[in-house]
Amino acid sequence: LKQEHLLEHISGSEVMLPKLLELQKDMCMKSNSKSTEDKTWEFLGSLHYCLTVISTIGYGVAIPHNGVSKATTLLYAMFGIPIYAVYLSYAYLAISTLLD
Repeated sequence: LKQEHLLEHISGSEVMLPKLLELQKDMCMKSNSKSTEDKTWEFLGSLHYCLTVISTIGYGVAIPHNGVSKATTLLYAMFGIPIYAVYLSYAYLAISTLLD
């Protein structure tokens, strides 16, 4: 439906648009297959995932794939996000007192 809508409303790019959509599909499939094949995490990748979850950025590069990892991420986020918010408020207070 989206593809048809784009083809109808974009003039002059009827040839390029299908190629771009195919390229986008290939890139998404490659990124998804890479994340599912490589199941071992190194320390920096794990740290990046943890900071992404508690800071609520959520890039979507690393995602949990099974129920246990989804539940673990949920519990981690439930406790990690409020703790991170408190940390940020204390960091703000410390910086503001240093600048005063």
